Amino acid sequence: MDWIPAERDRDSGLWQDVRLVPSGQVKVGDAHVITALPLLQNGQMDTSQANVSITVPLENGSDEAKRGKLTASFEGVEITKEISVAPGKQSVELKPADFPQLRLLHPRLWWPNGYGKPELYHLKVAFAEDNGEASTATSQFGVREITYELSLFDSHGQLRRVEYSPTEGRDRATPQWMFRMMECVRFRKTGSGTRRCVDCHGRGRCAIVASGYGPWSGAISGDQGQRRAHRSARWQLGMDDARKRVSREHLEPYFRLHRDAGLNIIRNWVGQSTEETFYDLADEYGQMVWNDFWDSTQNYNVEAQDRSFSSRMRKTRSSATATIHLS
Repeated sequence: MDWIPAERDRDSGLWQDVRLVPSGQVKVGDAHVITALPLLQNGQMDTSQANVSITVPLENGSDEAKRGKLTASFEGVEITKEISVAPGKQSVELKPADFPQLRLLHPRLWWPNGYGKPELYHLKVAFAEDNGEASTATSQFGVREITYELSLFDSHGQLRRVEYSPTEGRDRATPQWMFRMMECVRFRKTGSGTRRCVDCHGRGRCAIVASGYGPWSGAISGDQGQRRAHRSARWQLGMDDARKRVSREHLEPYFRLHRDAGLNIIRNWVGQSTEETFYDLADEYGQMVWNDFWDSTQNYNVEAQDRSFSSRMRKTRSSATATIHLS
């Protein structure tokens, strides 16, 4: 018996507000903001400056290029760029190397709950065509840089505890590591006297996260940041919010409880919370979000490479499509 059977039509239909927004032929999408803090200066922690990079998605719905002015502004900072937008979808990057205004001095930092105030900046992005038609989008972001520790095998097969920086890694042309399968190498004896792999728990093969590209890159290093103790709770909104009754008034009391309990990470269990309000409240209450993969609990423990399971599924279903989104 499955203790929480999947609701097959749970993700169908409209589940957020429907809005009519006027715009020109070129539509501005949700901007992606990356903030970087050069934390170490002469061996000392330094948070007196931060770099802000903004990626703006644009969509030209016409069949000809549109010229205009792209503007991004937040709390005393405003930058503009004259661009030509070709038909279709594309993105424009605004970086500190091109716009010195994006090098913030003495930024207001976003801190997780328990370590400081979760300060936020409010971004407005607009594209105005030469004929006067315009499209805008707003969002909020915090100035922060988060790294985390991993256990990785180096090129010599030695297990090492390293620090990974997604901020550094996102601009790298090659992957930082790769997965490979290997035979079991570490065993322990069970109560019956048999040997059992301590890594894959007896499945017969180990999935190892390994460095696949020689020396460690700038994104993988020794410990350089300030360690923070994080306390989390699992957020099971799939239960009471199966019908997506997820207004701000409904969600905010839960975030207040998390804050008052001293928690600063929310595990978005199997990725069921996707509404904008959830992430806005997390920003405002100093809560980081650990996003699970979208998944059903049915057969969740079956590995993707289990050929016998895949064969059975092909026989019982004529077709199936699965898409996983990483946030």
